[in-house]
Amino acid sequence: AWACCWCTSHSDNLEHVVGHFNGHLRDAVLIFCDEAIWGGNKKDIGRLKAMITEELRVVEHKGVDAILMPNFGHYIMASNEDWAQHLDNDDRRTLVLKVSDKRKEDHEYFKKIQQELEAGGYEALLYELLTEDLGDFCLQKMPQNSNAFDMKMLSASSIDCYIYAALTIGVFDVSNIES
Repeated sequence: AWACCWCTSHSDNLEHVVGHFNGHLRDAVLIFCDEAIWGGNKKDIGRLKAMITEELRVVEHKGVDAILMPNFGHYIMASNEDWAQHLDNDDRRTLVLKVSDKRKEDHEYFKKIQQELEAGGYEALLYELLTEDLGDFCLQKMPQNSNAFDMKMLSASSIDCYIYAALTIGVFDVSNIES
């Protein structure tokens, strides 16, 4: 399905993406992290942020000196976990989308999509993407949605969580509220 497999990478281990030896990502433009979840390791927070926004990236093969290269990496992270990645309250790098379970295990539905793709759908999609008017699109403005809120709350400090709970419940003594 990939148009050029040399420019893509797939990983199910976050260490393969943020770890020292990342030579396999040297030419990758699209990096798909499938269930390569964050797991709460704070040392990865800054590394992930830099990988998303920096113009240059360090590429290091095992046993070879690290080199600095232009960073053309774009990341897609897919996970069934509620806390797939640390998100700061003012995060501007990550768009979180929640996918509906409506078609889960609906094999007939996905079979029809695959048939459509194979009958000219790939070409039609490419045409639509190439002819989309992006005149008013601003790369620096994150599309707004509420899907990231829960992940931000999981990443929030205990003080922020307490204040949110107090404001939601309407009292500051949240410890004595019955569920």
